[in-house]
Amino acid sequence: MAVDVKRYVQGCRECAMSKSPRHLLAGKLLPLPVPNRPWSHLGIDFIVDLPASEG
Repeated sequence: MAVDVKRYVQGCRECAMSKSPRHLLAGKLLPLPVPNRPWSHLGIDFIVDLPASEG
């Protein structure tokens, strides 16, 4: 019976929409320290799983 209940809840849209979050809230953002010289720190954002371009 537990398997049936679990399967029902996983497929229930209302259950998913009203489910409370189970992770801790993120803390406040903190400023990064100012680098002491140019190019001593570098930040990169990786964007993955983009569709292939045609050109």
